[in-house]
Amino acid sequence: MVHPRSLVTLGRRWLQLFAGLALLLALPLHAQTLSIGVDTPLAAVLADAAPAFTATRPGVKIVLKAAPAAQLLDELARGAPLDLLVGIERETAALGEQRRLLRPEARAAFASNRLVLVVPAGVATVQRLSDLALPAVQRVGLGRSSSLPLGRHGREALNAQRLWPAVQRKVMQADDSAALLALVKEGAVDAAFVYETDALAAGAALRVVQVLPTPEPLRHGAHLSTASRQAELAAAFAAWLRSDAARALLQARGFGPP
Repeated sequence: MVHPRSLVTLGRRWLQLFAGLALLLALPLHAQTLSIGVDTPLAAVLADAAPAFTATRPGVKIVLKAAPAAQLLDELARGAPLDLLVGIERETAALGEQRRLLRPEARAAFASNRLVLVVPAGVATVQRLSDLALPAVQRVGLGRSSSLPLGRHGREALNAQRLWPAVQRKVMQADDSAALLALVKEGAVDAAFVYETDALAAGAALRVVQVLPTPEPLRHGAHLSTASRQAELAAAFAAWLRSDAARALLQARGFGPP
């Protein structure tokens, strides 16, 4: 005959077993980590977007690495475990596809931007692009064209008004948008070419004097790495960047629709 206390103990053990099993079933079967390389100008908005995406995906963790797009491509070539590159422009994406680092994407763009000319707050010497040719303007900040699309866009804007010969010797190059903004804030340059979203984020430290036309719209895209081990999840995040929820976050930081 089984003692009543033994039955109680056995019952408790079964309850503990079932409780533990229920807890295990409630957890995701496979935790997933998505590694995303982010072009510097989109680092802040992606820091907002990542938790909004993972809130709908239990068990998913996103790791962000912010750097200039060209640097991210080089890191992919060296074997960096990045599943997705976010924020890169068409020219950089095409280079990544040629190097077989990125998958061709038919619909990659999720946001747009504009090129602007900015000056330090309180500086009145420069009021428009043509003023860069004035003798009073000594230094002009420009992205390094080999590593930063902003450099190419700025050069094109200068060429469109035949200003490059007069401005060429004044140029101070920078490797990313953050460095360009720092030059303006510190007064190391009289003006610089930056993204409109970067200018908005800088606040009162600088002033936009002109929005500059570009031959093509400046669009930011999301591209899957050919070496990704989380291709399905990466594609889901890229698609989510075009959702209404993501667009609201992007618009709040000044980005336009694709």
